[in-house]
Amino acid sequence: MFSQHQVSYGSSSPALSNKVRFPKFMRLASADTALTSMRIRMIQQLGWSRVATIYQSYELFTLVNDDLLEAFSKANLTVVASEVFKNSPVTQVQRLKDKDARIIVSGFYPELGRQVLCESYKIGLIYPRVIWILIGWLNVKWYMETDVTIDCTPDQMALALEGAIYTGFLYMDPFDTPTISGLTPPEFTLQHRMRNNNETLPGDILASQGYDVMWAVALGLNATMTTLLETGSNKSLEDFTYTDTALGALIHSHMLNVSFQAMKGPVSFDKNGDPISYVTVEQIQDGERKTICYVREDQEGKLNLTLARWAGGVPPRDGVLTYTLTLTLSPVLYGFMCTLAALGLLASVAFLIFNIYNRKVKFIKLSSPRINNIILIGCILTYVAVFISALEPSVACKGRRYPAILGWSLIFGALFSKTWRVHLIFTNVKLQKKVLKDSHLFLMVASLTLFNLVLLVSWSVFDPLYIRWDEIYVESREGGDVRLRYMGAICESSYIRYFDAVLFSVQGILLMLGAFLAWETKKVKVEALNDSKNIAVCIYNSAVLGILHIIITATMTLRPNLEYGITAAISFITATAVQCIIFVPKVLQYRNNRLNPEGDRGLTIGKEATITSTNLSTVDDNDHKLKQKDSEIAKLQDQLEKLKLFIKQACIPTGDKGAPPSTDDPGDVALPPDA
Repeated sequence: MFSQHQVSYGSSSPALSNKVRFPKFMRLASADTALTSMRIRMIQQLGWSRVATIYQSYELFTLVNDDLLEAFSKANLTVVASEVFKNSPVTQVQRLKDKDARIIVSGFYPELGRQVLCESYKIGLIYPRVIWILIGWLNVKWYMETDVTIDCTPDQMALALEGAIYTGFLYMDPFDTPTISGLTPPEFTLQHRMRNNNETLPGDILASQGYDVMWAVALGLNATMTTLLETGSNKSLEDFTYTDTALGALIHSHMLNVSFQAMKGPVSFDKNGDPISYVTVEQIQDGERKTICYVREDQEGKLNLTLARWAGGVPPRDGVLTYTLTLTLSPVLYGFMCTLAALGLLASVAFLIFNIYNRKVKFIKLSSPRINNIILIGCILTYVAVFISALEPSVACKGRRYPAILGWSLIFGALFSKTWRVHLIFTNVKLQKKVLKDSHLFLMVASLTLFNLVLLVSWSVFDPLYIRWDEIYVESREGGDVRLRYMGAICESSYIRYFDAVLFSVQGILLMLGAFLAWETKKVKVEALNDSKNIAVCIYNSAVLGILHIIITATMTLRPNLEYGITAAISFITATAVQCIIFVPKVLQYRNNRLNPEGDRGLTIGKEATITSTNLSTVDDNDHKLKQKDSEIAKLQDQLEKLKLFIKQACIPTGDKGAPPSTDDPGDVALPPDA
């Protein structure tokens, strides 16, 4: 039977276009798959890229859905869900909601379609949040018909379907062009309604296509008759039999070539016997189905959707609109910290010039000015790290550790070496006559700096740092329809934890050791010959801030402004505190000496070790007090010997390796009168 000539007025299943199964089937109802191209153009034109589908488990809808999914993929449209149901659609509709489906292309018959619509109303899948795209051959009020299987009111059903879009084919020529019969579409509609007593019957929408099919068949057969006569054939249409393949092929050929002005507009057929018709876009507006536009299905270009109406004047979003924003450093914060760093840098340069220019001044010379220069260079590198930290993420990631770590190495290494020398001399009970020149201190600083440098270079070569962008936090706006996704740059490498562990462990051990040495020498008070008290303050400061910096670096990688602000502040405070504590007193003393030249004639020992003539004159002859005096004098002599040794070491040039320690006093030392 399927091999015989058939012409349908209402069959729209895509399966009927299969010429293997239906070789001579023709129709005036276009296959629903012919709408796919227009649907995709419309979806893209409205700015949608996320779609979902739900369809009834029938071949008519399954084939359309399969064609849609393939076309969506080629058009780079994201299908968030594709649900199929056979009976109750409750579960499938809920899944659409769970997957945040907003643009839903559907395919179903009215009976189960009403259940889909009612369920969508119950769970909130309604306009303007959701837009349904429906097949055009559904009756105008299909969703308003009485149905005992649903418990939604007509108003609720209308609310659920408001804004919905129908895509289908025109059944009546919109231009009212006279047809081949001489009737216009309005005249045909009037005659049809009169014969039905003005009663609307199911399938009325297809009446015009039934009329057009009869004309198509008549024109095809008439053309076949004309060909038989013109060729002098002894056959006629009355001679046709199902086994006469030649006459059958001639009839089919003429049917494919039929072209005429029909009720639905100009009609012609493609090679599969499907019509090339007008496609239409309609929308439910205030409960009424309004035509938005129509276009020939083979016509390319944009659709005229200006008559579409949307809540708020714009098409609804197809999902949560996500903006990915990169968190960058605040220009105000960066400018403020860079200003502070620049001032600190200028101060470092000023102190460095002061220290070099006055390196031969007695009290500056005795404080190891070359070691002090190293401290200032470390401060300069620390300030430079403040500038680098806010550069382009990949540059800052790879470059900021070098000045920060090396600057810290120079600052703390120099402080540590000076404290170690003071500790070695003033806590040495046996007073071993060791010569500790500046070159020994340089070696200590160089060792720490070289270790850190080798570690950093090895890290860069064998496990390079790179930038990974991670989500910091998400901000929702407009009722959750807009999502701001803030991304932050994280500096990482494969073995960053191990390198950090080694780096911070070494620095931590040295910090604790430095704090211990500073504590041990806290009672040493030799004015102008050493900075032990000030150095102790610097080491305590460096230890606390260093530990704080490690904690912040490890825990605040996803807060760029907070991380930069705190780490830059720590770097600034560390460098500024060190150079101010060490060098401001020297500048002030230098100024005082210039104003009062007599004030620099000698060096004094701290009050704890000083015994004045007044004290001696008041000592009675009590044996106990005599012993106390003898003890104080012994302590004084011991401290004096250590002081002389310290002065000798501080005054030995670094390069003078062969010069023996001098036994002469390097300067005037003010002693107690009875010493």
